[in-house]
Order: sequence, then structure tokens, then C-alpha cells
Amino acid sequence: MTSSLSLSSAQAKVKQFPAVDIAKFFCAILVVAIHVNPLSDVNPNLSYFLQNYLARVAVPFFFVWGGVFML
Repeated sequence: MTSSLSLSSAQAKVKQFPAVDIAKFFCAILVVAIHVNPLSDVNPNLSYFLQNYLARVAVPFFFVWGGVFML
């Protein structure tokens, strides 16, 4: 009986962040875009912008949210 009480109290402490999960999904795609360079054949300028500016947001995002969830 005591173990079921502690289990339910542990489940009550779990918080979910659906917006962060969605952002992690898009940032994972951006990390792949950093390494694959998907638009190089279509438009070199757009490819440069995607790879060197837009996609570089993903790595600090994972770093910051990893630190937030460690607390």
C-alpha cells in the first residue's frame, strides 16, 4: 500500500512541456540540416543562410533545455 502512494506522488511531480517537445522536433531537423546541407543544389544563398544562421539555433536550444531539465 505504501509503494502505491509513493508511486502516485512521483507521478504527480512529472511535468510535461508539449511546446518544448515540438521545438525539440524542429531543432532535431535543423541539426540534420547543419550536417546535410539540403538546399545546396536549389539555392546556394538560401543554403548558406539555413546552414550558418537559422540552423545554428538548434544546438544552444538543446544545451539550455538540457540544463533546465537537470534541475
